[in-house]
Amino acid sequence: MHPTIYNEFRTILSQFKITGPILEIGAVPEENTLLNIDLLRDRERVGINIASASSFKGFDILQASATDLSIFVSDHFDCVLSNATIEHEKQFWKICAEIRRVLRPGGVAIIGAPGYSQNSDTEHLTLAKPTGMDPLAEWDVTTLVYRYHGAPKDYYRFSEDAFREVVFEGYRDVCIRAVMVPPRLIGNGIKMA
Repeated sequence: MHPTIYNEFRTILSQFKITGPILEIGAVPEENTLLNIDLLRDRERVGINIASASSFKGFDILQASATDLSIFVSDHFDCVLSNATIEHEKQFWKICAEIRRVLRPGGVAIIGAPGYSQNSDTEHLTLAKPTGMDPLAEWDVTTLVYRYHGAPKDYYRFSEDAFREVVFEGYRDVCIRAVMVPPRLIGNGIKMA
């Protein structure tokens, strides 16, 4: 995980008082997994990963699919984290539904994924303004998107509207931010009662 993304998750987490259990969807046994953020270290933490189970620095990573979190009861977690996971699921909305189910009312979800943004950040590119029928003539109305990164498949890139209206449907105080170029969207919201 890029340090900019890791730090953005940390900044968002610092805005909330998380006291109960935390789940990370797509956790890995590495230093930069989200469950290893210093603000969370004295909390009950668990991760899931479709690949394999493991333990790392005080938390377990269970082998499970994010589309079926039936190993957890409803309304259990104070916080659910996920980064660079939902784009790999053909039916990503099932992950979103399971996150909503296991998150307690008033709990916070923080989800990141590759996206595209209204602010394309292409202005800084120093290409001369093309003329005529040059294919770069529309450069200033494009957006960059993150490359394909199969694990094993890679299905989606999200708009800010998709994050707000689909990924965070059923949440209040939703905040979506685009970080880096090409943009990665990171959103957070609080589950409504």
